[in-house]
Amino acid sequence: MPQTVSRGAAGPGNFLGNLTDAERAALAGRSTRRRYRKGATVFWEGDPSDVVIVIVSGLLKLSCFTPDGREALLALAGPGELVGELSAIDGDPRSATAVAISAVEAFGLPGESFTSFVEEHPRVSVVLLRTITRRLREADRRQTSLGTADVLARVSGLLLELADGFGQPAGDEIRVPLPISQTELASWVGSSREAVVKALRTLRSQGCIETARGEVRILDAARLGKYASA
Repeated sequence: MPQTVSRGAAGPGNFLGNLTDAERAALAGRSTRRRYRKGATVFWEGDPSDVVIVIVSGLLKLSCFTPDGREALLALAGPGELVGELSAIDGDPRSATAVAISAVEAFGLPGESFTSFVEEHPRVSVVLLRTITRRLREADRRQTSLGTADVLARVSGLLLELADGFGQPAGDEIRVPLPISQTELASWVGSSREAVVKALRTLRSQGCIETARGEVRILDAARLGKYASA
């Protein structure tokens, strides 16, 4: 039976969601199905580039290690997103380690097959360019935030970013899966765990969010946005 890849929501970061049915079928035809259990390492920073991952379900954590051995969280990647495409394009080693933080189902294809797919489907190159551009803009915003915003603003902005990428509307709330530790969250916003705990406590007390194991519920996105831009 031919493999298929579902469209999913066609958001700006969802590579699959912005492909046509024919393009997704062509991509699936070059791919093999892969499954990773929670906690499995998909690839390591510094590994040679041998496969591009297309996430169908689940979440991957992308991180790198600083010279002093600390892990720095870079991003979460979810359904519809590409992982490893930059190394496939430029041939350089992996720039991050990818770990499954939930059970993950994905399609994998060799780097050469991925670049051939893009070359044979010119419209896909525009989709890929938009995907990469969005990531660069997010990285620029985060870098600017690290230099100019306090921890409360950084945490608020990150929660809104995650809501945009992974949020699930539930009535007046937005449920955001966040299966990472407070220490990892702190590394993501460039702060200490204690400062992040204080920021989350403030946002809870102001009615912006509620926290539960493995998720954050955004109750007042408008007020959270004001903290993010303060």
